[in-house]
Amino acid sequence: MHLLLNRSPKPFIKVLTLLHFLFVFGCGIRVGEVSGTVTIHGEPAPEGLRVMFQSKDSDAETIFANTGVGGRYQLIHRSGKKGIEPGTYLVSIDFWGEGAFLPPELAKVEIPKKYRDGNSSLTCTVPSGGTVFDIAIE
Repeated sequence: MHLLLNRSPKPFIKVLTLLHFLFVFGCGIRVGEVSGTVTIHGEPAPEGLRVMFQSKDSDAETIFANTGVGGRYQLIHRSGKKGIEPGTYLVSIDFWGEGAFLPPELAKVEIPKKYRDGNSSLTCTVPSGGTVFDIAIE
């Protein structure tokens, strides 16, 4: 017991510091940057559409992004890093709300069912280096 009380706390502090850095910096989670542009009939999609990437072959989380100016979107992982974990994803485009609650610029947008949640057959394979995934809705 006497030996334990006289030991230096430095090794313990070093271990705690290392664990802290691993936790803060995402525990080494690998993500590939994913961005793209959504177009509808050749025109950039309006701001505020929801782009959803749902993992098809792993337990990676579902990631959402909004379309911005020019129909562009960028996925952000829960760790704060740009991108998502490598893998294959089902991709869908939809609205964040229902028709009565949509802003006027989105209320007039028609997204065919085949691109919407639960119906989409769009897939994107994200490599560790990331990818650009443009979505053309016709």
